[in-house]
Amino acid sequence: MTAAATSPDLRSLGIWRIETPTPYPQVPTVNAWLLEGDELTVIDTGSSWPPAWKAFLAQIEEIGFAPTDIRRILVTHGHPDHAGLARTIAEHSGARVFIHEGDADKVTHVAHDHARILWERYAAYYRHLGMPEPFITYMQQVTVGTLEVREAVNEVELLHDGDRFDLGRYCLEVVACPGHTPGCVCFHIPQARLLFSGDHLLPKISPNPVLELGSEGAPETPWEGKFKSLVSYVASLGRTRAIDLDAVLPGHGDPFTDHRRLIDELNRFHQLRQHRILQAVQVGEATVYELTRQLFPDCEYIELFLSVSEMVGHLEVLEEEGKVERAFEGERLYFRTTKAAEA
Repeated sequence: MTAAATSPDLRSLGIWRIETPTPYPQVPTVNAWLLEGDELTVIDTGSSWPPAWKAFLAQIEEIGFAPTDIRRILVTHGHPDHAGLARTIAEHSGARVFIHEGDADKVTHVAHDHARILWERYAAYYRHLGMPEPFITYMQQVTVGTLEVREAVNEVELLHDGDRFDLGRYCLEVVACPGHTPGCVCFHIPQARLLFSGDHLLPKISPNPVLELGSEGAPETPWEGKFKSLVSYVASLGRTRAIDLDAVLPGHGDPFTDHRRLIDELNRFHQLRQHRILQAVQVGEATVYELTRQLFPDCEYIELFLSVSEMVGHLEVLEEEGKVERAFEGERLYFRTTKAAEA
C-alpha cells in the first residue's frame, strides 16, 4: 500500500491515493485522497487505528508532505473507516473538518455516550424485526468495538449539496447522495470529469445501505423517523448516473470507469432481489428475520446484520411501490403482500 499506486493522470492534477488498512475483514483497506492546491485537502482519512495512522504518515511523507500541511478535511460519510483519523489530523494541522449535516453526529458526539443513548432504541428495533437475543447481544459488542477506531471531532463545518471548494487548478462540487448513510456525499470535479464516490459507488462491492434509525422516536416506537436507506440510495444512483464522468475514485478499491454500467448492474441486482423477497412474502406474512433466513440461511454475525439491513431496505422499497405492507402482532413487525402485488 503505497502512494505510488496513483495513476500518472491523477498525479498531473495533484491527486494522490493514500490506501490504509482497516480492522474490518470485509473491507481490509480504505482510500483517502490527497489533493494539492491552494489549500492541501484530504478526502476521507482512514480509521483511528495505529496501523492506519502509521500507513497514512508513511504515504503522505512519500508524496512530499506532512500531516501538518493539511488544511481541509472533507468527509464523504461518517463511518469510522472513512472519518476515524479526522480528529488526529486536525489536531496535528489545525485543518477544518467538513461533513454533511446528516452524518455530523457520527463524528462529533462522544462515542460512548452516543452509543449508550441510541443502543436501547436499536435493541428494541431488532426485537421488532424478530431477531434472536444472541444477535442483539452480539451487535451491542460490535457497537462497542467500533468505538475503538473512532475519535470524536471537536468542531465540524457542514457540507451542503452544491457547495464548491476552489483548489486553484479546479473546483470540487459537493453532490449529496444519501443512501449508504443519510449524510453520504460525493465530490465532483466537472473540469476533469472525476467523482470521489466514498462508499456510494464501489468497483467490486455492492454498497450496503446500512440500517440506520436516526435520532427521533423512542424505544417503544423505534421505527419512527427511521431513514429509508435503500429508497434514498436508488434515488441517488439516478442522480450520479446523470453525471458525465471519465473516472470514479472510490473509497475502497481502484479507480474505475463506465459508472453507468455499474449503476445499471446495481439496479438490476436490486430488482432481482426484490422479486425474490416478494415471492417469499407471498407465502405468508413473515418477520424480517424469517425472510432473511429464507434468503441467506447461512449468514451469521456481522454478515447477518448486513443481510438484515439489506432486507429492511428492499422491503421499504416494495412498501413504497405498494407491493407489501406492515402489520404488528404485539411487539413483532410482520410484512405481507398487498392486492397490488398479487395483481
